[in-house]
Amino acid sequence: MQDEPLTSSVAEWTRAVELDRLQPSRPIAVKLRGKHVALFLHQGEILACNNRCPHKGYPLVEGALDADCVLTCNWHNWKFELRTGATIYGGDNLRIYPVKVEDGAVWLDTSDPPAAERIERALQHLDQAMAEYDTARITRGCMMG
Repeated sequence: MQDEPLTSSVAEWTRAVELDRLQPSRPIAVKLRGKHVALFLHQGEILACNNRCPHKGYPLVEGALDADCVLTCNWHNWKFELRTGATIYGGDNLRIYPVKVEDGAVWLDTSDPPAAERIERALQHLDQAMAEYDTARITRGCMMG
C-alpha cells in the first residue's frame, strides 16, 4: 500500500450542475465525491464552499450572502469571506472549492489539499483554539484526526 503524497494533489474536476440552474438569489447544494458543497452566484461570479459550517455543521446554503461576499451562518452567526474562506467572525476557515465553467456546466475541483497542508492547517487551528481556551474547537480538532 502506497502512502498519500505529502506535497501535491491532482485536480479532480467533477460536473456539479448546469450553469442555467444557478440564480443569484438561490444557492444550490450538491453532493460530489462524498462532499457536501454549496454553490453561489454572486455578482456574476460562481463560488463554491463546503456546505457545512465548520462550527456546528449548519447547511451554509441556507445562510445569508451579503453584497460584500460575506457568508453568514444563520445558526450561530459565524461569518466567512466567501472568495477565500477566511473566517471573519468565528473560528475555523471555510473550505473553498475551485470552480470552472465548461460546456454549459459548473465544474468543481473536489480534490483534497496535500496531506502535509491539511495537517499543518489542523495543527494551526488547534494551537489557536488552545490559546483561546475554545474547548469545542479543541474537541473537534482532536476528533478529526
